[in-house]
Amino acid sequence: MGIGTGILMAFGNPWQAEEISVPSVKGKQLALARQILEDGRLRVNVAEIYDSKVPAGEVVRQEPDAGKNVKLERLVTIYVSKGGETIDMPDLVGLSKSAATERIQKMGLQLGSIYEKDSDYEPGTIVSQDPAFKTKINRGQVVDLVVSRGQKRVAVAAAPVKTLPQPVKTVEKIYVPNVQSASLEMAKFSVENSGLKVGNISYQESLQAANTIISQNPAAASYVEIGTSVDLIVAVQKEIEYELAGEYLPEKKVVDNPFEMNVPSRENDGAKSQ
Repeated sequence: MGIGTGILMAFGNPWQAEEISVPSVKGKQLALARQILEDGRLRVNVAEIYDSKVPAGEVVRQEPDAGKNVKLERLVTIYVSKGGETIDMPDLVGLSKSAATERIQKMGLQLGSIYEKDSDYEPGTIVSQDPAFKTKINRGQVVDLVVSRGQKRVAVAAAPVKTLPQPVKTVEKIYVPNVQSASLEMAKFSVENSGLKVGNISYQESLQAANTIISQNPAAASYVEIGTSVDLIVAVQKEIEYELAGEYLPEKKVVDNPFEMNVPSRENDGAKSQ
């Protein structure tokens, strides 16, 4: 290949006078992004990168940037997400809360909800974790922790008033924990561990992660009697119909994340990118 040919392939024809504004394809699926650029008479180069904040198959960024004027047949590089990098969940049980938090952050994970539980572990020590040890997870994933309060405190009954035939009965109240966005399993654990009961569990379509809590009743931080029932509404997968380049897919598909849907490439993509 001659030097002149190499220049033409990398930067387009320098004698081509006509220019075009580079369209924005950030956030679009690979197949649609390629189609938009090629329809604008631009050439496409695809590079894959890890990005836990962008669903796999979606364009993270592009070079040149959208809106920049370039000559026709200019090469545009689009960086497509491969999702979060997969790692093994570390063992946090037995660590102090501060040590577990530091390890989570160093591994590129996010600290989620922290619950407390009576146990034989020292106060402030991690009793359990979600996801569990050795589970395959993505960098950026949320990790929930259960921290020990120490051994369970034994309530001492008050002495009855001598002037009454029965002891005075008092009503003990507590605050309702916040379980919104927690998994159903962790929400049940938190409610019951607080001295409350899990009430009605209903399900509702939502774009929120499946099997996580959308709302609760009574609301978080409500002051209620011990034993009060807490009703939970849990997210289920939402049925979504997708549209691509003005055409609808032949059938509806149910997915956890509408951006993770694989869109088939055009048959002539390989020919145009050469």
